[in-house]
Amino acid sequence: MVPINQAMRKCKESNTFLHVSLKDVYKVCDSKPISCKNGAQLCHKSENLVGMTACKIKIKDENIEKCTYNEMKVNDYYTVACILPGGSTKLTPSHLD
Repeated sequence: MVPINQAMRKCKESNTFLHVSLKDVYKVCDSKPISCKNGAQLCHKSENLVGMTACKIKIKDENIEKCTYNEMKVNDYYTVACILPGGSTKLTPSHLD
């Protein structure tokens, strides 16, 4: 598995880490669809508050290993975009919205 940000080779402005199981995120895809930020009806909102860590860039560097982030622990709802992978009949989480 490629470490976070290694594929892009640049620092991300922000990143959010959910403190829930992947199984729980899959379950959110079974809820009623809502509009994503881009207007597509592919998103689903968690029914419960969950713990998460929100990270925002503090120091950006050309060398991604030198980038540093401020982290903030929060409890909030999350919205996930869900897709139907080719040949599948089950919605799958794609990314946080």
